[in-house]
Amino acid sequence: MARDRAPAGTFVVAGEQTRGRGRHRRAWISQAGLGLSLSVLFRPPPGPPTRWTLGAAVAACDACRSLGAATTSIKWPNDLLIGPDKVAGILVETRSAGATVGELILGLGVNVHHNAEEIAAIGLPSVTSLRRAVASGIVGGRTKLAGEFLRRLDAIAGTIEAGDWASVASAWLDRAPRAVDAPVTITAPDGTRWNGISAGLADDGALRVRDSSDRVHEVRQVDSVRFTEG
Repeated sequence: MARDRAPAGTFVVAGEQTRGRGRHRRAWISQAGLGLSLSVLFRPPPGPPTRWTLGAAVAACDACRSLGAATTSIKWPNDLLIGPDKVAGILVETRSAGATVGELILGLGVNVHHNAEEIAAIGLPSVTSLRRAVASGIVGGRTKLAGEFLRRLDAIAGTIEAGDWASVASAWLDRAPRAVDAPVTITAPDGTRWNGISAGLADDGALRVRDSSDRVHEVRQVDSVRFTEG
């Protein structure tokens, strides 16, 4: 999309994804007809790209809830959970224009129709689908989910571009129950681990974590963030 100079707001939906990737280039695979995989192109004004990840998480969370998955929640920075299990992920990639972000591609992957065997075939622990999580059956499918997400994302993008990050951050915190006052283990890219208590969001979308010395860190580049039972 970006290479072809497509207009901002252009989106592409994949019927099947065999070489998708998430954070740290981890694989994200979606068999034909089972999941929703889409990408949206933006050319945003200057600002932290993480805000777009979190804004997209709000849109995706509410879209999943609209299909009947009422307990869908957000885990910083880019996961959607139903209970302890991951149902969706978001990836934002940027291309720079000088010192600013010129183009931003926002990708969303949601496990929608997978049954137990198809979830097991993914080969990852703690994964679910909307179909498995909603006992009464989801209200709609991939097309409805895509529409609900894009409609909400358009509104949130307008809010971010208008400079009202505070409203987006508040909405994100309302849907991320463990982002404040929850025990968390941070694993740094070099493998170093440390424990703390979540303390909300920094202005750029980083996760604030208070360590045992009562010092507050702003967590950005990490290998993993694992919330634990208190």
